[in-house]
Amino acid sequence: MIDEGGAAPCPRILVIVPAYNEEASIATLLQRFETVRRSLPNLDLLVVDDGSIDGTVSEVRRMGVAVAPMPIHLGIGAALRTGFRHAVDAGYDGAIQLDADGQHDPCEIRRILVGLADGADLVIGTRFDPADEVPGDRYLPSAQRALAMRWMRLGVRLHTGARHTDPSSGFRGFSRPMCESFAREYPLDYLESVEALISAHLLGFRVVEVPITGRARVAGVPSHRGHRLGFHYLRMWMALMLQRRRRA
Repeated sequence: MIDEGGAAPCPRILVIVPAYNEEASIATLLQRFETVRRSLPNLDLLVVDDGSIDGTVSEVRRMGVAVAPMPIHLGIGAALRTGFRHAVDAGYDGAIQLDADGQHDPCEIRRILVGLADGADLVIGTRFDPADEVPGDRYLPSAQRALAMRWMRLGVRLHTGARHTDPSSGFRGFSRPMCESFAREYPLDYLESVEALISAHLLGFRVVEVPITGRARVAGVPSHRGHRLGFHYLRMWMALMLQRRRRA
């Protein structure tokens, strides 16, 4: 289909925001997104609430944004799989994942869109940009998180042979085929972003990184802290090793 100007229409993209107890930050994010949407009308927004026990759902509805409330807390993986399923069923050409805690600037959605337009299936917004293409302060994780990220990078490289600077980033773009795959088999546990990245490589999808600005969360508490981060990290690698054995 061609528009009156003779150019191909922009692809329809669903922006998926998984949220859990983000009442304090979600309104600011949605306001920023609406500003971006004025120049990118091909974007639609869906907040998938992962069983929040605060006023997240009420706040999203007050803002007039579509929300899919899950009956219980199942984790970000289940929330994202729900979003991918909706994107596929509703006929979207792709999707973008945007965290609800304010760490990502919706204005940088354009960077993700460029990666998808160039033919990538999975576009990862990296907070670690060696070329300094993004202005502003660098993202500086805690010592514990920095160590975990080093191991994640190493693990991804060992499993796939590919180098990625930010395998746990929650700012990502997905092609239509990638959405179809993840709507069926997206990892459901913590650190699902790393498992999804490795799965995308193993399934033969094209994966690229684009630079974004890293920010601290606006409010709330990170879900991966202390001994929980270590536990989920070990669980993830055990699952990946079993996955490799099954594939072999």
